[in-house]
Amino acid sequence: MDRLARYRQRARGLSEPDPGLYHGAFLTNYGLATCAVTLATELPAIVASLNGIRFQSECQRIADRSQVVATFLRKHAEDAAQLRRRIESARAQADSNPGS
Repeated sequence: MDRLARYRQRARGLSEPDPGLYHGAFLTNYGLATCAVTLATELPAIVASLNGIRFQSECQRIADRSQVVATFLRKHAEDAAQLRRRIESARAQADSNPGS
């Protein structure tokens, strides 16, 4: 039975008022405003907390990447130091090395 038919039955006094019919009016008048206010106040807080979680995971990712880069640079620093020693020893022996 649709809403209009129930209204007509009540108007003629054929049945008791249906409490479910008033639920729509309650949601329209009071509940919808309450839902809108609740969403307007809680939604920014939820979004901010999710952004905080995302930021923390981004910081962890950057920290992990920094450790990998530091290991890579340490290895290349050892290679550079070894190459520097070879160059210095070659310069020291420049008089005896005809190819330089």
